[in-house]
Amino acid sequence: RVPIVKTHFPERKGWKPVKGNSVLLLVRNPYDAIDSYWNLCCTNTHTRSLDESVYEKYAKKFEGLARHEIKIWCEFHYHWLDVCE
Repeated sequence: RVPIVKTHFPERKGWKPVKGNSVLLLVRNPYDAIDSYWNLCCTNTHTRSLDESVYEKYAKKFEGLARHEIKIWCEFHYHWLDVCE
């Protein structure tokens, strides 16, 4: 038996749901999470950050990604609110 499982379920489709008796949901500021994801997509690392000029050059792409990701962020948290009621 495993006491704690870190998961991105249900955001990452294809993984099986984790069965358990309780949930500890860590909520990250969506602005920070989306900005971090943009950096990951552009640098292909978890450690590098983009220069502001990249945001300016690809402003429309960042806006599109942000609009898409905020929906995913909301759906993820609504899922856990619903199943934990």
